Amino acid sequence: MTATTVRPAATEQPANLYSLTLDAYRLEAAIAEAAEGLVSDDPEVAAAATAELEALLAIGESTKDALQAKADAWCWVISRLRDQATTRREHAARLVLLAQTDERKADAMLERLTDQLLFLSPGETKFDLPSHQLRSTKVTTVEIDDDLLPEDLPAEYQRSKTTTQIDRVALKAALKGGAVVPGASLLEHRSWRLG
Repeated sequence: MTATTVRPAATEQPANLYSLTLDAYRLEAAIAEAAEGLVSDDPEVAAAATAELEALLAIGESTKDALQAKADAWCWVISRLRDQATTRREHAARLVLLAQTDERKADAMLERLTDQLLFLSPGETKFDLPSHQLRSTKVTTVEIDDDLLPEDLPAEYQRSKTTTQIDRVALKAALKGGAVVPGASLLEHRSWRLG
């Protein structure tokens, strides 16, 4: 492979991350191939390999710089997206609080309105207003004292829920200690964060 066969991406349009990565990969392969000539007993082959390596390394510098600049631009976009996500989460939390406040206000207003209407018409279950209708429904609920525990009631008034979960902390410690647990294994993965 000669130095003229490995070129950075065309200058007409900016190179993308994929093409820059591919250029860097091809360049590494060309450098490895050219380096094989360095160990030749023939001085002319070694000199040609040295010249080709110099040319490839010069191309490698610009390719590396372009790849790092592109990767840095990607990091900028990633940071902006994460910042935007944080801002939107915070905004959503504020909207939830505002919605809850509005619901409480509406509930309080409805209670005061019905109190006043029922003061004038006790026992009424509906009110037909010019633009709205108020209707009541009867709901029966069970009120339970705060100090009543399920165990205090007869069995027919109790409902049991049993949930079993995997203790990942204990399992991880056991597997690290050499235990063999069918269906479980340690998996290492690398996570990345932008700093």
